[in-house]
Amino acid sequence: MSQVTIYLEPETLDIAKSAAARTHVSVSKWFSQLVLAEHARTQPGNLLAALEEIDRLHGTAGRDDLDFLLDPKTRNAGLGQDLPREPFDC
Repeated sequence: MSQVTIYLEPETLDIAKSAAARTHVSVSKWFSQLVLAEHARTQPGNLLAALEEIDRLHGTAGRDDLDFLLDPKTRNAGLGQDLPREPFDC
């Protein structure tokens, strides 16, 4: 993975940090997603190619063991039991 150095005004960095925190990702990941969104916006026909390149870079291309992300039973495994719902009284 490559490293990139960017220079931001303190206020701009605060905005980026807040946005990353709201989406529960690192600032680095947030900027990466920003770049992908811009790429998709400017070259919509190439989005699939961009996503395939991400899979290739992450070593996940062609892997079918990522299906756990689609199945709610396994995706949420290990989160524990939900609390019982409280009755709704009018």
